[in-house]
Amino acid sequence: MHFSELSDEDIRSLVQEALKDPRGPGRDRLIESLLEPLTTKAQRLLRQRPPRRPISAEELVNDFLEKKVLPPRKLVVFLQPAVEEPKRLLPRVWRSLANFYEDLNRRAGPYMGPLDLPRPPKPQRRPVDLDDDTTAGPVNDPTDVDPVPPPAPAGSPTFDDIRRRTREQLAELRRVFPPGGKRQVYGPAVRLSERINLAKLIHQAGFPEEEVVQLVEELTPWTAEEEGELIGYTDISLGEAWRKLCSQTNNRVHLSTSETVAQILQVKRNRWHQWVCRGRKKVIEVLGDLRAKDLFPYW
Repeated sequence: MHFSELSDEDIRSLVQEALKDPRGPGRDRLIESLLEPLTTKAQRLLRQRPPRRPISAEELVNDFLEKKVLPPRKLVVFLQPAVEEPKRLLPRVWRSLANFYEDLNRRAGPYMGPLDLPRPPKPQRRPVDLDDDTTAGPVNDPTDVDPVPPPAPAGSPTFDDIRRRTREQLAELRRVFPPGGKRQVYGPAVRLSERINLAKLIHQAGFPEEEVVQLVEELTPWTAEEEGELIGYTDISLGEAWRKLCSQTNNRVHLSTSETVAQILQVKRNRWHQWVCRGRKKVIEVLGDLRAKDLFPYW
């Protein structure tokens, strides 16, 4: 039920239930009612002030809830005033989300992506002698390019550099979510999310879109055990989800959205984001803030 449809008594009842059991069903129903207005507010914030690192409205909301609302002690502090003034809960949540986003933007450095992928060099036009009648084609002929591309700038990462970096990320994810053991609820979601993010970054770096999937699979090879892992609480394996994503997007994974992934997994979009956020939180807890930020600066 949408928050606007709840009466004062409904809100007060849910708040009291959540205060009694900060991990119980009352809390979940209250949070569920807030998701839509929070997502609308997040979309407005992202339009008004573009983020310094890529983040969707759903990711922003889930990150906010995970860090600022759902921890039991914070939940009690957050909800206590709503017992007396139920209708003021939503404006308070909105203000808190806006402050969270401002702080997130303040702390975020310039977004460079996880790999700092080198863009393919732009074609260089041959100088045209205006007095030479033998010059073929117009001055701005797009086919009139130098067949030899200029050398890459010093210090640009090579494909082997990129491969090493992604392998390092893969190794750490396997340490946090070891494949082959007991079922990992969030690990496969993080693995899939990282592949999708990498596809977007490779495409943004200027590589031809028909090469994106091949590059992603070469840079982030999954083992048979990893491909067989079930994502979240679904019956869909990691490998199956990736193949369906490639098929539905016609191998243009970089164009996929959260809705695309959620439809493949047959879950709500917010549920998908919740799994990814909780998986990332687990990675940060195990690796530590500094190591996680070094490996995954775009989180």
